[in-house]
Amino acid sequence: MRLTPFKLLSILLIIILLYADLPNLIKQLKKKLKNYRKRGI
Repeated sequence: MRLTPFKLLSILLIIILLYADLPNLIKQLKKKLKNYRKRGI
């Protein structure tokens, strides 16, 4: 399987999108954890 420039670009794009989304995901997780603690679970 040869890696064409297009494939490389798309892989890079996916990685960048995932890393750009990480801070948002972490924020959402923290919010969920706080909500659970408020409920006393």
